[in-house]
Amino acid sequence: MSSSENKLVKDFEKVIWLFRDKSLPEEQMNYWRQKLSESQELKKYFNETTYSLNYYSKSSEFDIDTSKFSKMIDIATNKKTFWQSISKFIKSIIDRKKLQPYYGKLVLSLAILIIFITTLLLTHNPFKKLNQNNSPLDWDAKTITAQIEEIEYSIDELNADQQEKELLDIENIVRRMGKIFKEKKL
Repeated sequence: MSSSENKLVKDFEKVIWLFRDKSLPEEQMNYWRQKLSESQELKKYFNETTYSLNYYSKSSEFDIDTSKFSKMIDIATNKKTFWQSISKFIKSIIDRKKLQPYYGKLVLSLAILIIFITTLLLTHNPFKKLNQNNSPLDWDAKTITAQIEEIEYSIDELNADQQEKELLDIENIVRRMGKIFKEKKL
């Protein structure tokens, strides 16, 4: 599909619903009819959309019961605040008839909570094992700077030693060449 056809299809996507309902002004309706007759891609898109709409409108599988739909809308538009929802939840928990089967679980949960809070209050550092050793992350800028400077100095010394060695090698080569020339002149 060329870019012009692609643009045409995208433009048609914006007005396809009005075109299907014949709600566009007559001039635009004629324009899109002409484009549908000229462009195979546009015609294909329109036919696929029409087929899909017809298929889903005939299918009873997607019908929602009115009461379910109303309940979904009520839930979506519920204007209760967070605190109102929490207070309603707490009130439902306090209701003795609903709470009775959960007494054992509630007592066990409260006991565990009390033990946990007591442990937190009595121990100096309750999460000591959870704390990781952060020493690799701790650093002193002066120490690091000194270490970097030491490395730079060592590199400079290596470079100086290398240069000295190269100069000595050149000096030895020049001496040997000098000896060779002296021997040949004689």
